[in-house]
Parts: sequence; C-alpha cells; structure tokens
Amino acid sequence: MLRNSSFAYTLTGYEKAQDAGRVTLWGTGNVQAFRSASTGLAYDGDLRTGYMGVDISMPGLVAGMSVSRTAGTAGFQTLGSHGEMTTRLTGVYPYARWQSASRPLQVWSILGGGRGEAVAGGESRDLSMRMAMMGLHTRWMDLPGLGLSLVGHAGVVSLSSPSREGSTLGDLNASVQQVRLGVEGSARAVSIGGSRLTPFAQVAGRYDGGAGQSGSGVEIAAGLRLAAGRLGIEARGRMLAAHTASGYQESGLSLIAYVRPPVGRDGLSVSVAPGGAPGRV
Repeated sequence: MLRNSSFAYTLTGYEKAQDAGRVTLWGTGNVQAFRSASTGLAYDGDLRTGYMGVDISMPGLVAGMSVSRTAGTAGFQTLGSHGEMTTRLTGVYPYARWQSASRPLQVWSILGGGRGEAVAGGESRDLSMRMAMMGLHTRWMDLPGLGLSLVGHAGVVSLSSPSREGSTLGDLNASVQQVRLGVEGSARAVSIGGSRLTPFAQVAGRYDGGAGQSGSGVEIAAGLRLAAGRLGIEARGRMLAAHTASGYQESGLSLIAYVRPPVGRDGLSVSVAPGGAPGRV
C-alpha cells in the first residue's frame, strides 16, 4: 500500500495566486508485475518506481518536471537458454498540458530521459532510456443527445544497453512506437434522483511498431460515469477487437471512485484509480 501511495501539496502563498501560477509538489509510487509466453520466448518479472515532481498551474496551462527511480527484475527463457536481468534507472520527465481558452481543445506532451544499470548473466552494463509522447482531446461535434470528441496520442520509447569489451551477450537494444486516434461519444446525462449517469463509448485505431508484436488494430471501450454530489464513479471496459499480429490480444477493466470536498469549502478528498499502462501480450 505504501509503494502505491501518493501526495500533492500546494506551497503556502501560491494557492490563490492564479495569475502568478500555483506551485504544487507531488509524489507517487507504483508497483507492477508482468508475464508473457510465446513461441521461443517467455518472461516474467516486476517493476517498482517512485516519482517526485513539481509543477506550476496557470490559466490554460500546467507545466512541470518529475524525477523517478525505477528498479526491476525479470526472468526470461528462450530456446536453449534462460536467465535473469535486473535493472535500475533514474529518469527525468518534463511535461506540459495546454487548454485552449476559445475552444474545447486540450494538448499534452511529455519527454523523458534516463540512465542506469542493467545486470544480466553476471555482467553489469550501462542502461539509457529516451521517450517522447504527445496527445490531444478535442470536442468534435454535438448531436441531439450525443457529444463526439477526438482523442489520440503518439509516442516512442527506446532502451539501450551497449556491451562492454569481452561481453558474451552483445548489445541489448529495444524501441517501441505507438500511434492511436479515435472517436469518443458520450450520451446526454440521465438524472436518477440526485445523481447523474453518463454512458460513453470509444472506438480507436492504432499502430504498434518496434520490438515485440507490431501491426495495426482497432480498440473498443465503453463505460459509465456516475456523479452523485461529492461522490463519483467511472467504470470502463476495453478490448482489442482486431490486430494484424497473429495471436495478439488485449483486454482490461478499470474502476475509478472519488470523494470530493463540499463546493467552495475545504475537506476530505479521496480517489481510487488504476495506475500503470497496458502491456503487450
């Protein structure tokens, strides 16, 4: 529980200075486990990451930077060989999110770079990481009882661990790219007592490239948002309906719940949500 905890703290003297910008310190932890088995390759392991960051919020813009420390262990088995790899990586991630004041358009981006160490087969070597990602969300059109939005992102991440003189494993390099673009539709909210229920659905096309399974596919997602005063719940289901990579499957369920303070007053704020990112199977 502590490894997955987080905090956010707005510096005293900045919380009401909207024009000058509101400065917030934050931190979070994340623990993930992964497993995959395919012809000629099987692996499983875990990843533990801690983040510390600071950002500044102004009307229409949030920008900041975070620092992370990641440690992971993975066991692998290929045809005729097996072993274990451990990694440690320190990363820096500048990020920004811009909201247009004249239209319902939001654009976000994040860059990343890191250095660390990878140990495999009793050999220690340098490890480096680079990543970049950009996304958007914009209202497309409003139909009777239905609103349509365009959502999408594009990103790339690469890992490099060059071999040292006398190494028996050679260079270890991997790069992954993904482009995703879709349409999200949300129906008009239905009032149930003092609550508001909003169903939504999303269809998106995507392309996966680089290491691992690659090709193009179609994702389908659907869910419900329930708002009842200070309480809220969002339930979402997602599946990869089709993909050109043979035997490649993805599916997921998520639930987000929150309690917010009374409007215009201080008070307790609690949220429960999934973290991390879907992996390739």
